[in-house]
Amino acid sequence: SAFLLYGIAFTYAATGNTSFVGIRNFLLRTTPIAQPLNQPFLHSPNLLLIAMGLLTVGFAFKVSAIPFQAWTPDVYDGAPAPVTAFMSVATKAAALIAFARVFDVVFHATRGDWTPVIWAIAILTIVGGNILALVQTSVKRLLAYSSIAHAGYLLIGVVVGSTVGVAAILFYLLCYAFMNIGAFGIVSIMERVDNSGSNYSELRGLWYRQPVLAGLLSLFMLALAGFPPMAGFAAKYYLFYAALQGGHPELLIIGVLASVLGMYYYLRVIAWMFMEKEVVAAPAASAAPVPSNNKKISGKLGDMGTPTLKRAAVAVAVKPAATPAVARPAKTAVAVVAEDQRVNIGWMSWVAIWSAAVGTFAMGTVLAFWLVPLAQQAAEMMFR
Repeated sequence: SAFLLYGIAFTYAATGNTSFVGIRNFLLRTTPIAQPLNQPFLHSPNLLLIAMGLLTVGFAFKVSAIPFQAWTPDVYDGAPAPVTAFMSVATKAAALIAFARVFDVVFHATRGDWTPVIWAIAILTIVGGNILALVQTSVKRLLAYSSIAHAGYLLIGVVVGSTVGVAAILFYLLCYAFMNIGAFGIVSIMERVDNSGSNYSELRGLWYRQPVLAGLLSLFMLALAGFPPMAGFAAKYYLFYAALQGGHPELLIIGVLASVLGMYYYLRVIAWMFMEKEVVAAPAASAAPVPSNNKKISGKLGDMGTPTLKRAAVAVAVKPAATPAVARPAKTAVAVVAEDQRVNIGWMSWVAIWSAAVGTFAMGTVLAFWLVPLAQQAAEMMFR
């Protein structure tokens, strides 16, 4: 926020305006980053360069672009899943729309100066986000780095500019909202019901315990990975098409290769859910070394006699058998708490998750043909 405020202040110092129309008209009357004619000394090209640099840092921090992404994994991992879902969608959408509007609309006349910087940030964010997601063992941290990678894809639209690039951003954000809200919704349910779902190991065997949750989470993971015919595929297809139309085939190639790399960690989550649950060894197996322990006792206490040793052995054998009886009330209490929490989730959570699932599938099939023209019309309105 401080970088954004300083950037706005330097923009005013360089142009004498704070309105989008005034700044754009001021820049259109000049060559890119050139000293305009008949303007006071206050309007310096160096101030405008500093302003664009500060605004770039501020917006990149908001969208979690590399190298300004350090806060994202810790915040996503520490916050409750519903809050994380809101942050990953609402704040990112607002920041990216503002990013595109300020640079592609207001600073359109100076594209030659800021495009290489955004291009480099987009490449770093796409590649770095996918690589960092590969080594995660927490589902929420994986989704955090996944959101970083998706921010890099969205920055391709900022680099492309024009109505094609901005329309691709709007359509991608709508698809991303369905996919990400659904994924975090499943994680939220698992956290509230039995305090699980944070790590891969806790997802092991989920298909055999909760097949509905496992199926829905698999759907959202496949969509985020970009498998057809779901929203992720349609969003990336239109975005890569915009990159090709905008004269950036290198972004298309890097984006496709990074998407293939990202499929690994999405499919790994699905693989964990379909693995069978580990079999825990019975406690009675620990009674096998009892005879050797009795011999040691008899060596130390030679005057105890055989009957005493037998009684000691029986006492040791009975001890594990008593453990499950003591643990039963605790398990019952946990089940009651889980049932209460399940009731608190309510039907609205399930409606939201199923709506996200339907939207994820519909955005990749039917709605894509209707919403892409609407996104183009919205982008044209932004450039007016």
